[in-house]
Amino acid sequence: MTVEELPALGHRYTDVLDETCSECSHSRDVTAGVVGMIPIRTIFQYVGGSADNTQLGAAENSAVYTANGKEYTAFRIPGKYVTDTADFSTIVLDGVSYPILERGIILGLEGQELTVNSPNKVAVTENFRQKYWEYDAATKTVTYTALVKNVTRENKNVRYIARSYVKVSIKGTVQIVYSDTSIAFTPQSVYNSTVKVLQAQGKAAPIWFKSDQFDDGIIELE
Repeated sequence: MTVEELPALGHRYTDVLDETCSECSHSRDVTAGVVGMIPIRTIFQYVGGSADNTQLGAAENSAVYTANGKEYTAFRIPGKYVTDTADFSTIVLDGVSYPILERGIILGLEGQELTVNSPNKVAVTENFRQKYWEYDAATKTVTYTALVKNVTRENKNVRYIARSYVKVSIKGTVQIVYSDTSIAFTPQSVYNSTVKVLQAQGKAAPIWFKSDQFDDGIIELE
């Protein structure tokens, strides 16, 4: 798998919650007294359009793109933390600011233990403001993401989990701060939730897989 983070501007992803998450809501995260990474409660479904900046090349309002004659979908996993610096290089934990040495997101399968040593992860160690998704000035919350792409029809019911993390320096010692591991989700459930959100807004459902195909099932992270 390859890894990459993309900047905030020009995205065309629909912000959805996994339909199996009964305790989640679209309200703002409460950041007062935060003692770790903000939990992952949202998945961003890839939907093609003129503002898309991932170069995946999906048609307008399509959750599926074609590469080498095969159909794929993609989604983004967000990590969130509170900062007190303009360059997003610190995390505030219970009111105390710590410098970030590394920031990342880990993807795995349901039942796996996700750590910084897991193979499928995105990580950056500098230029944190150049590689982020959104910034909420009111709560000083930074959102950064990992793009999961090349998800095939065969993978659409695979149950994934995710976790975000930062490495920080505390009194000269490197410490790892994790979010809780997300609930399990599937690409199909992410798409289904996207359809519900868009239908509630009076919008059409994005195009989804339509042809049978066989593939090696190897997804990529960027």
